[in-house]
Amino acid sequence: MKRFGDEDIIELTDEDKTEIINLAKRPSIVEDIVSSIAPSIYGHEFVKKALALCMFGGEAKDVGGKHRIRGDINCLLLGDPGTAKS
Repeated sequence: MKRFGDEDIIELTDEDKTEIINLAKRPSIVEDIVSSIAPSIYGHEFVKKALALCMFGGEAKDVGGKHRIRGDINCLLLGDPGTAKS
């Protein structure tokens, strides 16, 4: 029986790791990541870039010297109603 929030652990294969390294070396990786966020929403590249930076950024927290966790992610989106902020 699985509880809500339990996730299966997926192991990365050597091929997966090689593919990730090759993708990271591409000069267009930032644009590829930004364009993959909400592809059905046209434009708003600054918002998409901010969301990408939030997803991949964040200050690490050291919890009592026991283990490190990802810090809080905060992003404030302002704009007119109907501009896909949610």
